[in-house]
Amino acid sequence: MRNEGFVLLALMAAAVTTSCAGEPPLNVLLITLDTTRADHLGCYGHDGIDTPNIDGLAAEGTLYERCYTPVPITLPSHLSILTGTYPVFHGVRENAGFYVAAELDTLAEILSREGYASAAFVGAFPLDSQTGLDQGFDLYDDYYPSSLEEGKHPSLRSSFDERPAAEVVQPAMAWLDQRGGEPFFLWAHFFDAHQPHIPPAPYRERYAGALYDGEIASVDEAIGRLLARLEERGFADRTLVVVTADHGEGLGDHGELTHALLLFSSTVRVPLIVRDPRGPVGQRVSRPVTTVDILPTILGRLGLEVPAAVQGDPLPRSPADATPRRKIFTETLYGALLQGWSPLERLTFEDWMLIDGPHPKLYHLAEDPGELYDLAAEQPERLAAMRRLLVERKGQLAADGVAAKEHSISPEKQARLAALGYLGGVQVDLEDLEISSGLPDPHAAIAVFREMNEGKQLVEQGQPGLAA
Repeated sequence: MRNEGFVLLALMAAAVTTSCAGEPPLNVLLITLDTTRADHLGCYGHDGIDTPNIDGLAAEGTLYERCYTPVPITLPSHLSILTGTYPVFHGVRENAGFYVAAELDTLAEILSREGYASAAFVGAFPLDSQTGLDQGFDLYDDYYPSSLEEGKHPSLRSSFDERPAAEVVQPAMAWLDQRGGEPFFLWAHFFDAHQPHIPPAPYRERYAGALYDGEIASVDEAIGRLLARLEERGFADRTLVVVTADHGEGLGDHGELTHALLLFSSTVRVPLIVRDPRGPVGQRVSRPVTTVDILPTILGRLGLEVPAAVQGDPLPRSPADATPRRKIFTETLYGALLQGWSPLERLTFEDWMLIDGPHPKLYHLAEDPGELYDLAAEQPERLAAMRRLLVERKGQLAADGVAAKEHSISPEKQARLAALGYLGGVQVDLEDLEISSGLPDPHAAIAVFREMNEGKQLVEQGQPGLAA
């Protein structure tokens, strides 16, 4: 009986490690860059930064020029990447007070069923295993040793739970060293570009006038080390590499210094690069796509079935590939859940973008990529048409969705999330959340929000008088 079981296991392993063409299946390396704007990478045209490793992946694969996140908030955005569904479907709408429903099928779970070894190495507390995001992973490394070392980051409170890129890649490389013949799925998350911006030497000095870029450049170096280890272990020529971000950063655009509150492209447009060792090479796709497309793309490249619940589409490999006209929905409930302000919703459709709120905004992205000229008053018919499309698209995405999984937040977790800038004041029942002219418009309240963040930072720096 024992010999029969051994033979069965051996046959299953052989089926997993051999593709239809007789070649071993591709490994998967997913890299997520927290808080990273697309337009602050060299391959996206930023001249003020050196990102040779990310740029190299773009040169060896396909770069998507107009990729949008479904939500500019860390936890729900990452869950969309790992499930191929939108927040209105998967039910996680914010970092605090939500956790991942067991009935959701994640990329780790899907690949584990196919015989993949899987591991995640995350850079900060919003993606802690307490959220349930660890389901399906053999190893979920959410240890933040640098946060526990007194004096390591003198300007930060000890509850600021993150670890720099160098500390993320070290255990990730050690895990790679343990891999044998089985296929693997490795996810590496880098939190460095999130505020406050304190890049390590020599990037702190090299980018003294642009510390945000310094953080991204330091992450690029860490990615280079991870890619080099792939090469050393002989995995590079059979590993599908995907690089993206959960959201961008305002950096003062439209009055938003950070992210989560507004839905302009400074925080919603993100990098997306796919390097497939089987090609194509050096492609750039300008049609709109979304990070929800990542899961079906990975499964398609591996020759695996895409679950019926997935709401994304496989990414085109090149500009020549035919793709449907996309209606990309983005939301933020941050101001509503934490401040009692109105929610905001966005629809990106071809060259047009609508931000729906108490005072809707309309932009023509081809002529106004900076989203500086609101055309809502000048084009009421187009505005009305875009609002109809938005309502229709949201309804399609929400149908048969997972009920939101909410839970109470411990005082310790509240403090740890507050240290990352994620908690405000008032919490609102999800069923009551809808765009309303009777609620404060986040666009009008952005100055108040900015002062709140500045005050919090001053408190952390030991200047309570200036904070007040």
